[in-house]
Amino acid sequence: MAIGSWCCFYLGVIFVIIAFTKYSKLISDSIPGSIKEAISVGLGLFLMLIGLEKGGIITRGSSSIVALGDLSDPAVCATVLTFLLAITLFIKNVPGNFMITILAGSLIAYWFGTVQLSEIHFSGVNTASYGDLFFSLSFLEANRIEFWISVFAMTMVLVFENIGLVHGHVDSINRQDAYKKSLQATSVSVLFSGIFGSSPTVATVETAAGIASGGRTGFTSVVTGVLFILSLLFIPVIKVIPDSAIAPILIIIGILMLGNIKKLDFSDLTESIPAIMIITIIPFTYSIADGMAFGFILYPFLKLVTGKAREVSAPMYVSAGMFIVYFIIGMIG
Repeated sequence: MAIGSWCCFYLGVIFVIIAFTKYSKLISDSIPGSIKEAISVGLGLFLMLIGLEKGGIITRGSSSIVALGDLSDPAVCATVLTFLLAITLFIKNVPGNFMITILAGSLIAYWFGTVQLSEIHFSGVNTASYGDLFFSLSFLEANRIEFWISVFAMTMVLVFENIGLVHGHVDSINRQDAYKKSLQATSVSVLFSGIFGSSPTVATVETAAGIASGGRTGFTSVVTGVLFILSLLFIPVIKVIPDSAIAPILIIIGILMLGNIKKLDFSDLTESIPAIMIITIIPFTYSIADGMAFGFILYPFLKLVTGKAREVSAPMYVSAGMFIVYFIIGMIG
């Protein structure tokens, strides 16, 4: 854990340097508009897939990658009914529609017998072992090439994943001016993750749910953070909330994010093909970084082979090269 914390701390330092200098703008400006829009759409499809899977509407198929879930399963029935309620409340713009959906969805699940209130047991919050994680930074193995390969790979994933996520979030509320500070705040949180013994933090896909509910300022994040800390006292109750009550919200947010696909230029295949690859690979691989990597590599390649190399910025070529290295590192383990 000490080694993991130190690795997380190092990549946090690199992330902070990028976020607080001109490099963040340089990287963001170098990414073509079609790639940025594709990341948002891919995240939307990813969110939909997570929601559909959580709700049991789709499942792993025996003769295909995915298949329709068992519609006779009470949990799936609860998901379908909750989704119908959620989409109705959302379209009618009922205040607090998502909160109503979670509460009503939990009651529906209880009615179908998929929630057992007897499972609620309050035993307090155990922090006895946390002392072994806090500030457990160590220079052990920092002199090994494998350590720095890990730092490089994780930095690639964290930086570009957060750039894509933050752009998608601020773009959804037409607040591009908030991009820089949002990325900076995320980078600082990654830095402190290593100090506090946590895995690296990211701007989550599910943040779109809060944005869609009206939370569009920094104060929303502060309140959410405070409530998140207080929620530690109510984990036994929160754990009882079924997936069927949460899944419909993820599906709705995913649908909203798919709307950005109309901004793609399908008349230019050098623009649309990398974008479509990002959109499909992100949900199918369950990896935002891998989906982005394919698009970042394919975009300059197609421009080169079609004689449009000058349309690609130098930082984009560098990013493509770094993603190729990222894949090579993955192949050699």
